[in-house]
Amino acid sequence: MKPCELRFGPASAAALIAAALLAGCTPSPAPQRDYILYRASGNPIAVSEHVSEQVRACWFGADRASFAGYAYTPEIDSGRARVLVVPANDPTGLPKLVVESTQAGYGTDVKLFGPLLAGPQGARIQADVARWSAGTAGC
Repeated sequence: MKPCELRFGPASAAALIAAALLAGCTPSPAPQRDYILYRASGNPIAVSEHVSEQVRACWFGADRASFAGYAYTPEIDSGRARVLVVPANDPTGLPKLVVESTQAGYGTDVKLFGPLLAGPQGARIQADVARWSAGTAGC
């Protein structure tokens, strides 16, 4: 039996090079967001004030037990309209939840992020902030 001999012409070499280059051009997966985004009408300060009032009334007023161990800090006029939920025993520490309102075209983007979203209150937090971002009130 004769050994196998491979011969490549210029067209074959070009095809192999093109295939190798294309193999390196696979699209990378889309980056995952580390926040939840809601759209709101109105300006960021008004939206953040409304959300802050609802956080106070619903999470730290009527149903304080769900957020025991936490305090909230509205930062409406700090240059970034946001509401922070922080550990009550470390109010200057890293927030466990941030609700941030920023200008987006003719409306407002409301971003929700932080480790509390992965906890037992996560679904409630998302549902509440979605409602409040839409302008509704109540727990």
